[in-house]
Amino acid sequence: MTFEIKCVTEAIESCIASGGEWCAGDHLPQSEVRSSIPWAIVDSIYQSANDPTDAVSIVALTCTFVARRSLACWFNYCDDSYPLQLADRLVSAIIKNDMNAITLDDTVPCYPTEKGIPIVDCRQADTMAASESVAYAAAYFIKQKIELAVFSLSDATAAFNESPIASYDFEERMQEWLLTVAIPAAVEQRELNFEEQSALADFSPFLLRR
Repeated sequence: MTFEIKCVTEAIESCIASGGEWCAGDHLPQSEVRSSIPWAIVDSIYQSANDPTDAVSIVALTCTFVARRSLACWFNYCDDSYPLQLADRLVSAIIKNDMNAITLDDTVPCYPTEKGIPIVDCRQADTMAASESVAYAAAYFIKQKIELAVFSLSDATAAFNESPIASYDFEERMQEWLLTVAIPAAVEQRELNFEEQSALADFSPFLLRR
C-alpha cells in the first residue's frame, strides 16, 4: 500500500490556517464539521489511499488509536476497563478485517463510574467524551460513514481538552503523534506497542493500561 503522509500534514496545516478547530461534535452544523481538523484528517486519508477499502481500514485504525489514547482521561477517575477492552478488540478486528467481532452493542458508550458509582459532576465531561470516542470508532468500523470517524477524533480531543491531565499544548502533541506514530502504523495495518501508544504523551503512560 502506497500512502503519502505529506497529504495529511498539508491538509491539517491548511485547515488550521483557515481557522479550523478540533471540535466537530454531532451537535454542530455540517458546515462546521466539514471545516474542522478531524474532517481534514479523515478526508485527506480518503484522498491519499489507493482505494476506498484501504482508506476505511486506515481511518478505522487511526480513530481507534486516538480513542484509546484518550482513555487516559477515563482512567484518571474510572475503574471500568470495558472501553479499553473494546478499543483493543476493535484494533484486532480492523487488522483481521473481522466484521463479526464488533456489534451494534459496541457502539453504545460506556457510562463513567467510580467504584460503581455514576459520575455526574464535572468529571463526566472528559470521561464521557473518551468513552464516546471509542464507541464512535466502533460505529465507523461497522457503518463506514465518514462523520462517525470525525466525531470519534473530535471526542478524543474533547476528552483531553476537559481533562486536568492534559497540558496547554496537547493539541500540538496529538497532531505530531498522529502524523509520526498513529497514522503510519495504521497504514501498515499493525498494532502499536505500548511505547508507541504513549509516545509524546504529557500524562502518565500507565493511565493507558488498567
